[in-house]
Amino acid sequence: VDVAAYGVNLFVGFGEQGSSNHFTGSSAATPLVSGLAAILRSMDVPPSWIKRLITHSVHPVHSDLGHKIAKGAINPLETVRYAIALLRSRGRSRGLRGTFVNVE
Repeated sequence: VDVAAYGVNLFVGFGEQGSSNHFTGSSAATPLVSGLAAILRSMDVPPSWIKRLITHSVHPVHSDLGHKIAKGAINPLETVRYAIALLRSRGRSRGLRGTFVNVE
């Protein structure tokens, strides 16, 4: 395994009567990694850079279950910051695009 994503007891919203709902497992962790890749693509990061960016910005983790995680757990904020720095240094940064609104 090159990288891992946290997938235990992830908060996913509130249920009836205000109780919190949580989700666990690879089905909870996988969207975190694919979502990070999608964010990078939306920034015009070339597909060939994505794995390198994600693996460069991980948090080291150790598995109590004996899994071998080569790099660590994804760190989306640091990955996006690293991508911005690389894109700027190569003159590729186009900044944020889209419509931004405040929701109250």
